[in-house]
Amino acid sequence: MRTLVVNAGSTNTKLSVLDGEAEAWAATVEGKPPAEAVVAGLDQVRAAGLAVEAVGHRIVHGGPEFAAGVRVDDSVLAKLTALN
Repeated sequence: MRTLVVNAGSTNTKLSVLDGEAEAWAATVEGKPPAEAVVAGLDQVRAAGLAVEAVGHRIVHGGPEFAAGVRVDDSVLAKLTALN
């Protein structure tokens, strides 16, 4: 499965495509807000001819309730939104 991994930081957004556990593509987009950086990254992924089946995003702090990776559903999203 190819997965797009997004790490939106304060100064840049890092994107990579994993094919299983192997990195198939990677880029860093600088100087754009995260939403614009993801769009620019997706354009690059499409141009490279890579089909993505899933997306993962790194969240630095999920509060005391989220100490490990979780699948984001409506309940998780509501809890994360409440942390802001």
